[in-house]
Amino acid sequence: MLILISFICSFLLILGGSVTLLGSIGLLFFSNFYIRIHMPMLASSIGAICILLSFTVFSFYVLEKPIFHIVTIITFMIISSPITTTLIMRAAIYRTIKKDTN
Repeated sequence: MLILISFICSFLLILGGSVTLLGSIGLLFFSNFYIRIHMPMLASSIGAICILLSFTVFSFYVLEKPIFHIVTIITFMIISSPITTTLIMRAAIYRTIKKDTN
């Protein structure tokens, strides 16, 4: 059972790191700000959630500790990431509109 848990944790860690790296590489190849903000937001959220899920599985099955704080962090990330991205996009649109009117 311990070997299966370590494979699951390793897979989630590698997946999280790969997705986060892919999002960072996406910053280099997209030209526009509005296009560039989408990929890193999704990738960093999914990558961080995979890494936290790996820690959740490890903590619950191996360390046998409560996982409430990890679930709280994951929930907060799922809620706050789209809100933050929307606010950044609205600020950029407002700035673009204000610059065009002057």
